[in-house]
This record gives sequence, C-alpha cells and structure tokens, in this order.
Amino acid sequence: MTTGVSNCTATCWAWAVRNTRLRGEEPGGIGRSLGADVPVFVHGDQAFAEGTGEQPLACTLPPRHGLVLHAAVPVSTSTRFGAEELTRDCAPITMVDLTEAGGVNVFEPLVRERYPPIDGGTRWLDQQGGLDVARLSATGGGVFAPFSEVESPRAVLSRAAEPLTGFVAAGRDRSPEIDRLQLHGVR
Repeated sequence: MTTGVSNCTATCWAWAVRNTRLRGEEPGGIGRSLGADVPVFVHGDQAFAEGTGEQPLACTLPPRHGLVLHAAVPVSTSTRFGAEELTRDCAPITMVDLTEAGGVNVFEPLVRERYPPIDGGTRWLDQQGGLDVARLSATGGGVFAPFSEVESPRAVLSRAAEPLTGFVAAGRDRSPEIDRLQLHGVR
C-alpha cells in the first residue's frame, strides 16, 4: 500500500468512527471518491478490484516478501497523470490476466524515461532473482519485486548501491489496521 493510499484509508475509517451514520462498506464509498485503489484497501482483505475499486473480488495469493527500492528522486503524481503520452485506453483485465501475465502499469514507461535513477534501479532489481520482473510502485516513486522468502530480498537489499535505499515488506492476507479497528468496535 502506498503512503497516499494508506493515509486515505486511515482517513476513511476515522471518518466512519466520528460519524455514527457510516457503517460497514460506507468508508469504501468515501474512498472511491479519493482514488481508485482506496476502496480495496478500506476493504482490508486480499482482493482483486475491478472498475474503480468498488468491486473487490476476494482472492488468496501465495505468501510473498517484497523488496521495495527508492531511488531518492521525487516523482509528481499530478504531473504523471497530466502527461499527454499517458495511455488512457487500457482494456480491463481479469484476475486470470493478472496472475498469468502480471498486468501493466501505464506510468512505468513515462517514469523510467524521465527519471534515469528509477530506470537504473528497475533494471538492477530485475537482475537480482525475484519471482517476477521488477515493477514500478503506483505512479513512480519506487520499484519493487516479490520473493518467496524473507532472506532473499534482505540479501539483495544489502547489495543495493547509492542512490538506492529500501526495505523488505511481508505480504499480508489482511490489513492489520482492520484488526485494530475491530478491537475498538468500529468494523
């Protein structure tokens, strides 16, 4: 989950806590107006989202550990969305498409072309033996690759050269935020 989405998700649930009229799926409705990926994270469990995130389809993915790298280059989301060459006519994908072919991030060619350190970090991470190709995170501040166990991404991270910094993240079946909210009787 990106920082922006995490912040939006927390805000949606905080709104639900403060406003007793909102219950259940309502924070997802608020989230939909904030961004296509927010409703999926408000949902809290692993899901494949269709449309603008309002149609989460429960799914179970194998355990993964991700290596997330940052190349110390600020990337403006609004600038990326405003780029004339951004592909805006992608065909919808299914869960099968995603699991078999991996999906596409339409921001990746733009970011890699305009930000050489991110392109270099992506190419370097591609050569490190992850389970899949390195991919751009959201609209472009970082790159990531999945690994099956935690030791491999830690070893790769220890070899990363300047300007790359990063962290290893464990994939989760369920958001820990949802469990915390349940402890307080919110969800």
